[in-house]
Order: sequence, then structure tokens, then C-alpha cells
Amino acid sequence: RTLDDAVDTAIVRTRRFAVRQERWFRRDPRLVRVDADAPPDEVARRVHEVWRSASRFPPP
Repeated sequence: RTLDDAVDTAIVRTRRFAVRQERWFRRDPRLVRVDADAPPDEVARRVHEVWRSASRFPPP
């Protein structure tokens, strides 16, 4: 095997793992998606909103 083959194999396997992870995360109702590409203040607002709504975390 060449180094190029090893790199190609690593890329393919990493992508497959990422796809499996994505499916697993989507099925977990405890997880909340936050768009990290949104403006920082919007991300912070959403994270705070989710944190406050979680019953196990009392409001600050």
C-alpha cells in the first residue's frame, strides 16, 4: 500500500464515521441543534434559551 492509498482510505472511513455519528445524533431527542454559522449573539441567545429551558438547570 502506498501513502496515497492510506490517505484515501482514512478519508473514506472518516466520512463514513461522520455519517453514522450524524444519524446517531439526529435520533437522540436530548440533543438540540444550534446553528454555529449564525451571528455570535444569535448563537449565544439560542444556547442560553436552551439552557434555561432544560428542567435540570435552574435559572441563574
